[in-house]
Amino acid sequence: MAAAKTATKTTRKRPAAAPRPGHGGRNGDSSAFERGDDDRKPGRPVPASKAVLKDFLIRVAELAGPALAGLGLELVQAQCSMDGGRPVLRLFIDRLPGNPDAAVTASEPAPDPASLVTLDDCAAASRAMDAVLEADDRPQPDGYVLEVSSPGLDRPLLKEADFHRFQGRLAKLRLRRDGRSRLYHGRLGLTAQGGLALETAEGPLDFTFDEVVSGRLSLAELVF
Repeated sequence: MAAAKTATKTTRKRPAAAPRPGHGGRNGDSSAFERGDDDRKPGRPVPASKAVLKDFLIRVAELAGPALAGLGLELVQAQCSMDGGRPVLRLFIDRLPGNPDAAVTASEPAPDPASLVTLDDCAAASRAMDAVLEADDRPQPDGYVLEVSSPGLDRPLLKEADFHRFQGRLAKLRLRRDGRSRLYHGRLGLTAQGGLALETAEGPLDFTFDEVVSGRLSLAELVF
C-alpha cells in the first residue's frame, strides 16, 4: 500500500514582516517545528506575486542541492503556490543513493527501510533550508510557509539519473512516440548498450529520456 506523500512532513512558518501601510500582517497557525523566534528578519520579504513565487522557486532549487547534500539528502521536487491566502513552499526530499551505480534487482524490488526518508530527515532538511534562505537577501514571499516531506513510495522520476538509480523497480511511464502519448507499466532496466528500457507485459521496450512525458514508481505487481 502506497504511503501518503505527506506521511513524513515538517512545517516551518516564516514570520511575516511587520504590517506596512496597505499591507496587513498575518499570523500562522501553530504546527510542529514552527519557528518561535519571530524577531528574526527574513531576507527582503515582498508581496507574493506570481513572478516572485516563480523566481523564488528557481532560487530554492539552486540552494537546495548543496544544503541537502551535506545531510545525505537530495531535492526531488519543489513547489510554491498560494494556499489559504498564504504562500507555501513545499519541498519533497529523498536520501542520496549510497552508490550511484547500485541498482535494485528484480528479485529485490522492495526498497530498503534504511533508505527511506524519516521525520528526522525532514526536520533536518527544514532547518538547513531555513538557514540558507535566511542568509539569502534576495526577494522572498512575505510570511511564507516551508513544508518538507518525503516523495512517497510512488515518487516521481524527474531526471534521467532517476531511471538508472531505480533499475529493477516497477514504474508507470507516459511516453510520447510518433506524436502520440501512451502509458506503460513495467520494470525499469537498461539495454545491453546502457540505454533505458522497460520490461512490460508486452515485452521489452527501449526508450530515451527525451520520450518521457512523465514517470513514477509503482507498487502494483505485474501480471505477465
